[in-house]
Amino acid sequence: MNAIKSQMIQALVLVCGLGVGAMAQAATTWQFSGNGTYNTQGEENAKTSYTGADATLNISGAYVANVNGVADSTKKFSTTAPNANPLYFGGNGLGMCSDPASSTSCPASNPPNHAIDNYGTTEGILLNFTSKVALQQIYLGFTSTDSDISVFRYTGVGANGVTATTNLANVSASAGGLTNAGWELVGNYGDVAYDTNPAAPNQNINASGLTSTWWLITAYNSGLAGTTKKSGNEVSNNNDFFKIFAVAGTACATQIVNGQCGSSGGKLPEPATLALTSVALLGVAGLRRRQAGKTQA
Repeated sequence: MNAIKSQMIQALVLVCGLGVGAMAQAATTWQFSGNGTYNTQGEENAKTSYTGADATLNISGAYVANVNGVADSTKKFSTTAPNANPLYFGGNGLGMCSDPASSTSCPASNPPNHAIDNYGTTEGILLNFTSKVALQQIYLGFTSTDSDISVFRYTGVGANGVTATTNLANVSASAGGLTNAGWELVGNYGDVAYDTNPAAPNQNINASGLTSTWWLITAYNSGLAGTTKKSGNEVSNNNDFFKIFAVAGTACATQIVNGQCGSSGGKLPEPATLALTSVALLGVAGLRRRQAGKTQA
């Protein structure tokens, strides 16, 4: 009898292990590229839609005017093309030129001005996934002077009675404006390093495993992100230049905890879980019948 109990416990442990293993999820990497068309300065426009194992990612750009290096709170975000169009620079990744785009403000001889930056205007890339994703890593293919980054997610809950919106063109250029419109600061990340190797990421973000279908990555600006929730070195205004090579994240409807999605977002569907349980219990029943047969003999 003790042997049977032991076998039953082992089988149930196996079931639990299978369930947990099935719920563990590997991050998907979305690497950026160009779409083959060029603007009047000969800069390649970025491809705006990327398929992934768990979600399709669509990207667009947004920027805000600065006053003395800080976002101008009297203005709203601009998403108007062509200045808000993400650009692609070969193996370096995504950049933007919103200063505005011209032969004098973004010359080919001045690569930092092609970057996502907070010089003149503060630029950002909007990420829209077709399902909820916990953004977990950012890879940079170019950095210059400094590379402080802010990451926001859309919660869909606006403050002070303001209607939440993913349309940044209607959002005031301030931390309060973002919060009121349903955007939450996930973190500020100082001096993010160059990294184009998804197999060995060096800039992890979003340690709490928060999820959303909408994410915003900007050059750091205290007018938008304050100085809280920073990690790494200190953050500063007006001297950050970087290009985004890729991002990585995990699809999950709830929250990533210890590398696993919450109960309502696991990849293993309930019928499959029941099937695993049934197989294990049938095995236990078979063991009991064999043991009973030996006893009767």
